[in-house]
Amino acid sequence: MLVRHVRFLSPASGGPRSGGGRCGEPSCGPHSTYRFPFVALIWIGLAASLYSSPQDGGEKSQKAKATSIGGRVVNLAGAPVAKALVTAESATSEAGQSARSYVASTSGDGKFTLTGLDAGSYRLTVERTGYLRKVFGSQAAEGEGTSITLTPGQQVTDVVLNLTPEDTIAGRVLDEDRDPVANVNVQLFSYTYHLGIRRPQVLAQSETDSGGAFRLTGIGPGRYYMLAIPRKAVVESSALPSGERIEYSYTPTYFPASADAFGAQPIAISPGDSSTAGDLVLQKARILHVRGRVDAGTFSGDTGHLAVHAVPDDRRSAVQLFDTPTAQVSTKNGTFDLV
Repeated sequence: MLVRHVRFLSPASGGPRSGGGRCGEPSCGPHSTYRFPFVALIWIGLAASLYSSPQDGGEKSQKAKATSIGGRVVNLAGAPVAKALVTAESATSEAGQSARSYVASTSGDGKFTLTGLDAGSYRLTVERTGYLRKVFGSQAAEGEGTSITLTPGQQVTDVVLNLTPEDTIAGRVLDEDRDPVANVNVQLFSYTYHLGIRRPQVLAQSETDSGGAFRLTGIGPGRYYMLAIPRKAVVESSALPSGERIEYSYTPTYFPASADAFGAQPIAISPGDSSTAGDLVLQKARILHVRGRVDAGTFSGDTGHLAVHAVPDDRRSAVQLFDTPTAQVSTKNGTFDLV
């Protein structure tokens, strides 16, 4: 609205008088009409008000609708899981900047809300003691999962993360006399395929205590095999008439009591299963030596880093990856002794 002029009336006046000249003229008096150039000031005020209001409203709207991810964490039975740690990590980051991450803990009803997120794609994970780590959209604990992409101001509220309880396997490692054996490395593994070749992958391991007991934790449902790898030590020896000594030691043994992978018995684990595998009985094997010499002249560089490995060629044993016999090559004469 454009204001041309403003009239000021004298207190004694009953109303405006018509006519009258400009101030300073003979007709200018207490009852005269005054005109002031207020047009520019009023126009500036109206313009400032018009331009500032939408911006302020936009900021308030943006604050009221912050970008966020929310949902629930439940167990396999659908019951809420409290005190679970939910993390949203940005799937992509700008050049020169590290990935952004946001963390929230679930309440007693299993609910969580991650607020203050920037627009972009996020990878959601959840962890809780006694449960396997979960990646949103993945069946495996370390799978890629499915990213959640957010636009500015978007609020995702229906994310559901299902946690699977950790499985546990316990047992004992014994010798042939059923006596416990301490300091034995027990490994739980499954077979995977890479480029068409079956390879063992260790998923959990534990060391036996003085009573030969072990406990493997953090295991998910599946089909597994177990291998005990004792420390190399002579446990039995005898002398031949020729004077040569024959020595024996415990060899890597598959559950329940096999030195060969073909004799390994699989262990099936169900969700939330805490089972006792039973006793794993170690097997003895004669200690054999393979001695030889490496012609160091055929190698360039430092021969002190040369080593010789013995790998089974029958492809029946997982030990070839777990406990491959190795001998360092002597830097003096290139000799080695594989045990």
